[in-house]
Amino acid sequence: MTGPRTADAVDEHAKDAQDLSGFGYRPQLTRTLGAFSSFAASFSALSLMTGIFQVWFIGYAFGGPAFFWFWPIVFAGQLMVALVFAELAARYPLAGAAYQWARHLAGRAWGWGTGWLYLAAQLVTFPALVVAYQLTLPQLSSVFVFSHNFSKNAVILGLILLVITTIVNLVSVKFLARLNNLGVIAEILGALALIILLLAHIHRGPEVVFKTNGTGAGHSWGYLGAFLVSGFMALYNMYAFDTASTLAEETENPRYHAPRAVLRSLITVGLLGMIILLLSLMAIPNLSSPALSTIGLPALLQSTMGNTVAKAFLIDVTLAITVCGLAIQAWSARTLFAMGRDHQLPFSRMLGRVSHNSHAPAVPVLVTAAIGALILLINLGNPKAFNAIVALGIIFIYLAYLGVTIAALRKRRHGWPSDGGRAAGLFTMSPRVGMLVNWVAVIFGAVMTVNLIWPRAEFYGPAWYQQYIAVIFVPAVALLGAVYYFIAQRPERSEPEIAEQVIVATGSSD
Repeated sequence: MTGPRTADAVDEHAKDAQDLSGFGYRPQLTRTLGAFSSFAASFSALSLMTGIFQVWFIGYAFGGPAFFWFWPIVFAGQLMVALVFAELAARYPLAGAAYQWARHLAGRAWGWGTGWLYLAAQLVTFPALVVAYQLTLPQLSSVFVFSHNFSKNAVILGLILLVITTIVNLVSVKFLARLNNLGVIAEILGALALIILLLAHIHRGPEVVFKTNGTGAGHSWGYLGAFLVSGFMALYNMYAFDTASTLAEETENPRYHAPRAVLRSLITVGLLGMIILLLSLMAIPNLSSPALSTIGLPALLQSTMGNTVAKAFLIDVTLAITVCGLAIQAWSARTLFAMGRDHQLPFSRMLGRVSHNSHAPAVPVLVTAAIGALILLINLGNPKAFNAIVALGIIFIYLAYLGVTIAALRKRRHGWPSDGGRAAGLFTMSPRVGMLVNWVAVIFGAVMTVNLIWPRAEFYGPAWYQQYIAVIFVPAVALLGAVYYFIAQRPERSEPEIAEQVIVATGSSD
C-alpha cells in the first residue's frame, strides 16, 4: 500500500508544481500542509481563545453587555468577504494571497498598493498579538512578572514570545505545522470545555445582551457611539482567515483545500465565539464589577470558577496565543516572500529566497521579528499604545481586504469568473449570488474602516496626537508606499518582464 500512496503523492505534487509554473514561478516552498493543517493555519491566526481573552474587556468597557451584538454583525460581514476570497483562493493559489489576487484582478499598481497595506497590517498585528501573554502568564505565576508596570511587563513577555515564534518559524515548516495542529486541537477542546463550564455557572437569562450599563452617557451619538467603539473587540477577532490561502504554495491541492479552510475557520470561530460571548455575559455574577472592564474574561473565570479552573483555561489560552503568534508570523513572512520574489520591495533578492535546510523564507521571518520588536520597544511604557496598535492592524487589513473586494467587484461586473470553475470543482458562487455577496463585502469593509479610523479620545487617548494617530499614520504609510512605488518600481515594466525575472531569480536561488 505504501508504494501507490507515495506515487499518488508524487503525482499530486507534480500537478501542483505544474500549476504554479503556469503563474510564472518555480516551486521553492515545500508542500507539507494537508486539509487539516490548512484549516489549522487560518484557525490559529484567527485564534478564538486568544482574541476573546485579549480584548473581551474592550467590548465590555465601552458597550456593556450589549456589545455582544457587534459580533454577529462582523461575522456576517466578514463571511461575505471570505466567500469572495474562497473564489480567489481557488483560482490564484499563490503565496501572498491578497497581494496576488489584487494584482491579477486589477493590475500591477493596484496589486502593489493592496500588498503594501496587507503587509503593513500583518507587521502591526504581530506585535499587537504577542503582548497577549500579559493577560495569562502573570496570572499563572509571579515568575512571569518582570516589571510591576503593566505595559512594560507586556512588552517583555511579548519579546519572549516573539523569539519563540521566530525560532520555530525558522526551524521547519513541517515542525511548525505539527505544533500548529496540536495547538488548534487544544484550543477547540478548550473552547468546548469553556462553553460547558459557563453553562454550569449561569446567573441570568439571555436578556442580558440588551443591557448597556449606561455606557452611552456622554456620547454625542448616545449608545450608538459607545456601541461603535465596543465593536473593536469583534473586529479584532475576525480577520486573518485568509492565512490558509497565503500558505497555498505549501499546501497540497491548494485550489481545493485553501478555499474551504478559509470558510471553515471563519465559520467555526464565528459560531463558537458567539456562544462563548453569550454564555460569558450570562455567567457574570456582578455586571458592575470594575475588573470586567480592565481584565475581562480572566477575571470572570476566576470569580465564578475559582483559581484552579481559571488557571487551567489560562494555560490553554497561553498555548493558543503561542500558535497564533506562529501563524501570524508565518502569514506576514509569506507576504514578504511573495512581494520580494516579484521584486516589489527593497532587498527583494534576499526576501524572495527560501532556506535550503528548513524550506522556509528565513529572511522574511527575521524581518517580521525585527519590525515587531521595534514596534514593541517604541511603545514601551505607553498604556494606550496597545489600543492604537490593535486599531492600526485592523484598519490596514480592512483597507487591504477592500483592495481585493473592490477589484473583484469591478471584474465581476464584466463577467468574472468565467473560467468554468464549477465544472472543474473550484469553489464558485452563481453570478447573482456572487454579485450580491461582493457588494455587501465592499460596503461592510468601507463602513467598518470609517468606524475604525474615526478619532476617539476614550479609545485612543486624550491627547490630540493619540486621538488622530490612525488619521495621521494610515495616510502616511499609504503615501510612503506610493512614493516608493513610483520612484523605485519603474511602473513602465510589463508583467511578462516581471514574470521572466521571477523565473530567473527563483532558478538562481535554488
